[in-house]
Amino acid sequence: MRNYVFKRAGLAVVTVLLISMITFFAMNAIPGGPFDSEKATSPEVRAVLEARYNLDKPVWEQYTIYMKNLFRG
Repeated sequence: MRNYVFKRAGLAVVTVLLISMITFFAMNAIPGGPFDSEKATSPEVRAVLEARYNLDKPVWEQYTIYMKNLFRG
C-alpha cells in the first residue's frame, strides 16, 4: 500500500511539473508580449518593465523564477 501511495504521489508531482512546463512555454510561444497592448511606451520604460518582471532573461531562467515563485507563494 505504501508503494502505491508513493508511486501515485510521484506521478502527481511529475504531472504537475509537465503541465506547468507546457502552459508556461505555450504562453511564451504566443507572439507579442504583455506590454504590447498598452499605450505606446518609450523604450526606456519598456526596458524597466521587462527587467522588473524578468522578461529580459532567457526563457529557461524565466521558468525557473516562475517555479520558485510558485512554490514560495
